[in-house]
Amino acid sequence: MKSLCDDVRLIFDLASLKREAARNLGAEDWHEYRKINETHEAQRQAVERDFELNYGERVAAARQRLIDEAGSRPRDLVPRLLGRDRFDRKAIARQARIEVRQACRSALDGIDREEARQIEAMLERVSQRNKLKQAPLRDFARATERRGPDRRRNRDRGERS
Repeated sequence: MKSLCDDVRLIFDLASLKREAARNLGAEDWHEYRKINETHEAQRQAVERDFELNYGERVAAARQRLIDEAGSRPRDLVPRLLGRDRFDRKAIARQARIEVRQACRSALDGIDREEARQIEAMLERVSQRNKLKQAPLRDFARATERRGPDRRRNRDRGERS
């Protein structure tokens, strides 16, 4: 089971990647980013819609599975007059609802992780491409700045070093 820290970390990572994409992407890359974002948003909406439409069926299936699992355990044969029946209908229904919600949240988290992975890969490609574009400019700047700033300052004052 995932913790709240994992959920917060995933949300923060996705938000920071989206912010970095908004800052660093050019026009040609922005289209690819929007396509990734729209695809995953459509997937999220489909999962949420499916969750809402099939909620009752999923809870019923989970409840039946929980009852089957409880029935398959070895029984402690205790006469009814001496003990309580440990079958609690409300607890099983509550556990079934929790499991259905967790399954939906897990599917949404998977979509978020996949979106973050795709955005991160795209940003890495853009970063590499920008480094290649900037390489000639850096080389030219380094070639034209052969003298250190001290020599240039001394020469401007009329002094020689």
